[in-house]
Amino acid sequence: TKRSTVFHEGYVDGKLYLVPDSNLEAMADIVNFKMRPRRSTQYKHQTSYELSEYDHFRGKMDEVIKKLGKIKSASTTNVDQPKHGEEFESEEESESEEDSEPEVE
Repeated sequence: TKRSTVFHEGYVDGKLYLVPDSNLEAMADIVNFKMRPRRSTQYKHQTSYELSEYDHFRGKMDEVIKKLGKIKSASTTNVDQPKHGEEFESEEESESEEDSEPEVE
């Protein structure tokens, strides 16, 4: 069986330090003693959320997606704009006419 190790975490000069309890006295000069103890064999990242918080964020994202869908449907009802293909065809025709030089005899 594995024994859980006590780790302490803290920021010093913007850098995160994770220190096992056994090394804490040796690193007393660089590690802040106000770190909270964490008992785990695996480190859980600080930005991890509880499952209920993920459900909350998913609900907020669904609301944003619905609002974006309403914006898309509103933009399609506007006045018809020229198609991209038609714009390119007319530009290519005018360029080909300009490029052709009159023949000199």
